[in-house]
Amino acid sequence: MERYAARLTDWAGQLRSSYGFIPALMCVAAALLALLLLLPPDSWGTAVAGALGLPDAPDADALRELLAMMAGATISTGAVAFSIIVAASVTASSQYGPRLLTNFLADRATQTTLGVFVATFVYAIIVHAAIREERVHGLAGLGAMLLALLSVGALVYFLHHAPAALRINQAVANIGETLLRNIATRFPANCGYPAAPPARPETLWTGTSTPLLAGASGRLSIVDGARLAAIGGRCDVHVRLRVRPGEFVPEGRALADIYGPSPADAERQQMRDQFALAKVRTPSQDNDFLADELVEIALRALSPGINDPVTAAECLDWLGAALGRLAGNEAPHPWRGTKSGDFRVYAEPEGFAEYLAKTFGRIRANASSSVFASEAYLKALATVGVEGGSNARAMSLVREEADHLLFDARLHLMGADLAQVEKARRSFDLAIGAVPAALDKFNRSPEDGA
Repeated sequence: MERYAARLTDWAGQLRSSYGFIPALMCVAAALLALLLLLPPDSWGTAVAGALGLPDAPDADALRELLAMMAGATISTGAVAFSIIVAASVTASSQYGPRLLTNFLADRATQTTLGVFVATFVYAIIVHAAIREERVHGLAGLGAMLLALLSVGALVYFLHHAPAALRINQAVANIGETLLRNIATRFPANCGYPAAPPARPETLWTGTSTPLLAGASGRLSIVDGARLAAIGGRCDVHVRLRVRPGEFVPEGRALADIYGPSPADAERQQMRDQFALAKVRTPSQDNDFLADELVEIALRALSPGINDPVTAAECLDWLGAALGRLAGNEAPHPWRGTKSGDFRVYAEPEGFAEYLAKTFGRIRANASSSVFASEAYLKALATVGVEGGSNARAMSLVREEADHLLFDARLHLMGADLAQVEKARRSFDLAIGAVPAALDKFNRSPEDGA
């Protein structure tokens, strides 16, 4: 089991977020409910109907007609409703990125609504097949009516929820909220247990090392740090990771360096099994997955074909909140180990500078050509500066990024548009309590020469 623990964890996460997981569970529950309600004697159904003030249960032929109508109505209504919504979501994802379709399909409300429809269909089919002329299936008929009413309620809720979920600002907000929640548990905080570093950690990496090579190609999805540390303890070695979750790992690339006695082939294979590779990126331990989604939406929104700076501003607001929290919190502990605190694994966390370059740095060129986007860009940077004011290094990088934007804006804008961006730059300085940088190359206009 230890060999497949990382893969099982990865598969379990993908299964929970898949479109068919909740509907499959609800179908099983509906089948069990149908079998359960068919077991009691007929008198139970009559007693329940009388207690609730309902009419007597219909005869076998009437119940068959009711169940056949339910089965046909639920499956056809569900198919039509979901086909229309999926078509609309495909159109939205073609504008703002294919990941939006994945987010919609992984939505719990959408999965539950689909589960209600297919569960009602399964229930109706099972009870329809079990009806006997000599019996009055009162409880089964009552269950069918309740499921029919539940399906109507689910349809009404879905017709309200689906358009709201397809709104791009709602999708951006959902991604941003998840990103904020994941900041505190970002890699390597979610990789094993923190451990006390050795007295002289630099001496660990001076000896010879054995590379741990990938046995296949794929995206690194999960690293099981606890089991990797346990294996390292048994082999009396220390492991220094060379890749992070989310990176593409070709076959034969080094996943980590093993310092200490060269482990046997069996132990090396056990270590390799703690790195789960997937075909696509997953947000399980991938710090950049959600941030990259916001960056992609912002870049598409600022493209000439879409030209939606308001959506780009929404993305920048959430990225500013996330990076502000990142700058204000301490980086995750890189020294990882077993539950008892035995240090065996070193995983370098991604720094604030890398996050800033991968988010704001990638959007800057597109934002600098729009007054609205430039103002939103500087406002989001101010949020980062205010939240991370105690981090001097982060503040320096934020000011530098604001200077880069102003320089790029002077290459694309002029006149009143440029004056508006320069005013936003001064507001940025006031917001973070900084003195405007007196760098000559940023204070000159492009017409003055490079």
